[in-house]
Amino acid sequence: MYKRVSLMCLCAVLVVCYASTAFAQNKMTVDEYVDKVVPAIRQAIIDGDLTSVKKYYNLNPDAFSTVMESIPLLHAATEVGEAAIAEFLISKGADVNRVKDGETPLDIACEWADYRLVEILIKSGADKASRKRAWMTLHAMRTVYEQRDMTAGQKERNGVTRTITMKDIKLALATLSKLGVTIAG
Repeated sequence: MYKRVSLMCLCAVLVVCYASTAFAQNKMTVDEYVDKVVPAIRQAIIDGDLTSVKKYYNLNPDAFSTVMESIPLLHAATEVGEAAIAEFLISKGADVNRVKDGETPLDIACEWADYRLVEILIKSGADKASRKRAWMTLHAMRTVYEQRDMTAGQKERNGVTRTITMKDIKLALATLSKLGVTIAG
């Protein structure tokens, strides 16, 4: 496992070094940035490596912004529960209301009952329709857990498996309540 992580880190360093040199010499276009750097950005998000995500942003902020317009990086950060990366992406212009496959980042955060991301996304301007769906999703989850007398359950989504507890659901619902979100949105 450590060899795999070390190899991934080495690959990320090499990509940053190559990209930095190419940008410094004005040899890398936005298309090349997308081809060479975007896979590394996605991997950094999956790994929860905020430092690398920031490095990729600093290589070329304009290219990074263009990438965020075409590739839903905020959805990826939300999918893997990376609140710090989500906050960074939002601070750099990621659209909290962007829809990918019929879902906004808030929809994903609620499916995971991730109260940290729920709060970040609502405070960052998640729209009324997303807020209403968030409320309904979390209340439905709570009802299922109560009916089945569950305290925790496994959820798999897009290759990611996480444990969701009744405590997680209650914290997410409390967050919605604290922020004034109701069935009306």
